[in-house]
Formats: sequence, structure tokens, C-alpha cells
Amino acid sequence: MRKDSATATLLWFALGVALLWNLPDLRLPPHGEHAWRDADGLGVARSFLHDGWNPLLPRVAERGNLTGIVGMELPLLNWLGAAAMRVLGERDWVCRALVLLSLVPLAFGFRRLARQLLPQPAAADLATAFLLLEPLVLVFSHKFMPEVPMLAFLVWGGSLALAGMAQGRRRDFALAALCLSLAAVLKPTGVAVAVPLALRARRRFSELLATDRTAAFRMAWQVILTALAPLASAALWFSYAHRLETTYGLPLFRLSNDWFEWARLLPDPNFEAVILGRWLHLYLLLPTCLWIAFEWRVALAVLREHIEVSTWLAAGFVVVLLFGSHNFQHSYYALPLLLPIALFLGEFVLRASDKRAHSAAWRTIFVVIFAATGIVRALPRFRKLTYDPARIEAALHLLPTGLIVATDQRTPVVSLVILHRCGWSLPAETLDPTRLAALRGQGATLLVESTFGGWLTEAQRSTLPPPLYQDDQLRAYDLSR
Repeated sequence: MRKDSATATLLWFALGVALLWNLPDLRLPPHGEHAWRDADGLGVARSFLHDGWNPLLPRVAERGNLTGIVGMELPLLNWLGAAAMRVLGERDWVCRALVLLSLVPLAFGFRRLARQLLPQPAAADLATAFLLLEPLVLVFSHKFMPEVPMLAFLVWGGSLALAGMAQGRRRDFALAALCLSLAAVLKPTGVAVAVPLALRARRRFSELLATDRTAAFRMAWQVILTALAPLASAALWFSYAHRLETTYGLPLFRLSNDWFEWARLLPDPNFEAVILGRWLHLYLLLPTCLWIAFEWRVALAVLREHIEVSTWLAAGFVVVLLFGSHNFQHSYYALPLLLPIALFLGEFVLRASDKRAHSAAWRTIFVVIFAATGIVRALPRFRKLTYDPARIEAALHLLPTGLIVATDQRTPVVSLVILHRCGWSLPAETLDPTRLAALRGQGATLLVESTFGGWLTEAQRSTLPPPLYQDDQLRAYDLSR
């Protein structure tokens, strides 16, 4: 079997694993890792479905007695999720399926980009396989979050920009500007892609300058305009998002950052462990680190010979570092860093395996080991659901409508999304008579405690009227009485 066809088979294997791994979890309510971000996205989608379809006025579920209008990333994914639910029914899996299916354009876009940056097609196929099997990709492709779709736009934008530099076609530059702009307004964490694109543009400009000055300067202007498009799009959208946050008083999304916090955190061993330790157990994974340590000369040669990849890798790491303390909880900020890591791994594994007899077998075995390690690392580290979502859904039809106060143990907004209601999501222990009276004054009409949100104590229940509804998973109280 030819090398290219063998590695293409590994790519298809990786895509199949990424699409099928943990597929049943698509239908479950928000749970597990980063449940609150999953719930945030679902809440905005449901608000489009029920409160209006204006994409310029996204609304969240946890809104208290306010409008729910919030400043956030461009809610394109949420709007599309609402449209899909309008057709297929208001179910969580409908929204999450959009993210999962974005793995397909991500795979083929990244393969195309990798073939433009790496000399051998087999290395590009391996790089794509490693990207799809990364634990962060496996986890967040099952969450209703914009990170994986953003990566798809990012790699297609980068690939089209490279094609425009090579061929000089306006269409390629225009499509690149569109894709990069969408990536920037969905999640601007992929900014480090500017480094390899700038290096390629500089090299291409020098080549053209020696033969055709007119073509060289035409290309330079096209590159500049392509670069300005995502910068302008991000500046316009996020300034508008800040205005929504200020106007409507719901600062729920992180729209600003202390870009110098990392310098103060560097002496903290916990911060160092998060920033550096994740290379071992989350980005490269232990088997890869061991092979790199054994074949360190090959690794260094790859980094030296592929400056566009190595500088992208360094720039991506700097971007992650700049997010400072957010790295403790928000591992998804590092997803764009996985792109240059996968490029490096594709070239490294190809070269390291080619040094041995039965090189194809070495590559196959290593991809399988990487897949197994990635799946183990991506396995949910949270307890299984202690309630039956179908029973909860049935119970909701017995409850009156109105502003709801839902108990929530760890991740605010999750309970409200499960309940499909709007209001407040609060820890059970905070709901004393004084707080409930204040919430009542703000318009709260219903209190729900549950096995997934947290139970009230008997002392707290003694101050409430008899429940409107109760079973072993949920109790609801009329706060208007």
C-alpha cells in the first residue's frame, strides 16, 4: 500500500472516532466538563426560538427580571441551532449536532492547509488525524460552544489565503477574508494564525518582486485587505457587544482581559503547572512526549525546517499564556494552539517512523495509541446523571409559567436550561427567606429544587407553601403565595 493511501486511511479512522465517540451524550442535558458554557449556548439558542430571531440582540436564560439581552460573541451558531430546533424539535442534540458535524469541514480544511505547509501529503493526513483525536477536540465537539466551528472557519481562511498568495486569485482572498472574519467574531483566540500567513506573504512578495513588481504589490494589497477584514470585524462586533453589556446590565460573557496578569502569575507554581503541564497530558499526550524525547533530533529538525509551523506554535503558546488565570478553568482557550501542534506531530511522526522498518505499521500503531490516550483523557470526569431527563421534561408541563428561581449546585445557568425557563440560577444554601423575599419583589413566581440543582434543607422548606409539584427528582413551590 502506498504511503499516502495508508495515512489517508488513518485520517478517516480519526474522523470516525471523533464523530462517534460519546455520541449518545449529544441528547443529554448540560452536564460534565464546562456544563455552564454548554448551557449558555443552549440558553441563547432557545431564546432565539422563543423571544425573537434578531441575531443582533442575543438573550441568555439566566436573566433575572431583565430582558436577557447580553453582549457575547457573534451568536451565529446559536441562531442556526434555534433554526434547526424550529424544524427538528426543541432538543439539545439538535444544537450539538451542528458542532459535531463541523468536524467534517474542520478535517478537510485543515488537511488542505497542512498540505500547503508541509512537503509530504502523508504528513498532512497524519496531522489531521492527530488534530481530530486531541482530547480538547473530542470534548468540545460535543458541547454547544463556538470553538470547534471557529477552528473550521480559521483553517479554511488560512488555506484560502495561502492559495490566494500562490495563485493571485481575488476570489481566494475574498473567501479567506470572509472565513477569517467569521472565525474572529465567533472566538478571536485564533489570532496566532497571522504569524505563518505573514511569513508566507513576505516570502511570496520577495519571489514576485524579483520577476513581476506589479504582481508583487497587487498581492501585498490583497494580503493587507484580507488581514484588515477580521481585525475590523472583531473590533466592530465586540465594541457593539460591550455596548449591549453596558446597556442591558448583564455582564455574563468575558469581553475583556487583563493582558499583563500572566506576568504576575508566572512565579505561581500552580499557574506553571497548568500552562506547562497541559503539554504533557492534554496537547501532546504522554506517548507522544516519550517518542519526542527519544527522537529529539528529529523533533528539532522539524522545528528548524518548518519555520511557519514553529513560529505559529510559539505564537499560539503566547496567546494562551496571555489569558492568565482564565487558563485554570477555561481550557478551550487553547484549542487554536492545537493546529500548529498537529502540524508538528504530523511531520515528526512521519519522519520518525520512516527511520524504522515497517514504517506504516509504526504510524498505524501510534495513531491508535494516540486515539486511545485522547479518549481516556477526554472521558467525563464527573459523576453520571442522577435524574431522568425525560421525567423532568414531563414534569415541566405540569408547572405554571413565570419567572423561576432554580437551585444550582456548581454551574449557574445549567438548571435553568434544563427547565427551559428564565430567571435566577442560585445555590440552594443562599435561598433563605430574606433572599426569596427580594427575588419575589423582582418578579419571581416559582421556586424549583431538584436532584440536579441541589435540595433545600427542611428548615428552608418550612418557610415555603406546600409544593405545587413533587417527586423524587424535583419539587416546585408557588412564590406568589
